[in-house]
Amino acid sequence: PLAMQPQVRSAFVALSGHGDRFGSVRELCATLRAGLYLDSQIVPVFELLDSAVPLNAFLLDFFKHGQLDALVRYNRVRRDALW
Repeated sequence: PLAMQPQVRSAFVALSGHGDRFGSVRELCATLRAGLYLDSQIVPVFELLDSAVPLNAFLLDFFKHGQLDALVRYNRVRRDALW
C-alpha cells in the first residue's frame, strides 16, 4: 500500500510521492485518477504569471458581499458587464 492515500490523483502518479496537492489546474487535470475527467478550460481559476502585478479584488468582493452598486461605483465595472 501507498504511504499517501490520494483521493483524486492517480495511484500511478502517487507512487512517485505525489499526494492530492496540485501546483496548477493543468497538473490537476493531467494526473486525475481513472474515472475522473476535468477540462482545465472550465475550471474558474486565475493563475498569476507575474505576482508583482497588483490586482483588483472586485470579484472576491462581489462573491463575499454581492453588492452590484459597489462594483460599479468603486471598481468602475460597467453595469452592462455584470450578469
